[in-house]
Amino acid sequence: MSFQMSIFALPGHKVRLVEHFVHRGSEWDQAAAKRHLTVGGIYTVRQTRVFSSHSVVEFEEVPGVSFNTIYFEFLTPQSEEEDQQHPYLRRYYGHPSEEDGMI
Repeated sequence: MSFQMSIFALPGHKVRLVEHFVHRGSEWDQAAAKRHLTVGGIYTVRQTRVFSSHSVVEFEEVPGVSFNTIYFEFLTPQSEEEDQQHPYLRRYYGHPSEEDGMI
């Protein structure tokens, strides 16, 4: 069973680049994924950033390069409770705190 990566993935979660997802996104997104990642490769989430029309993920294995989150699936799904811990989710849908760096 496949679990699409949550845009609110927390640091440390493991994801896999899925071959049938790589055709999605912009040409720039596709080129970055092909240049830096391997289909089937497993990557460790460093951070995700959520914007109004898209979200990106950065990995421990490829620091400084962001990728479209639509290319990945979780190896183990993240719970809704874990989603609630993400600073962007807390900022836009919950109660931001100073520890999030969002206020």
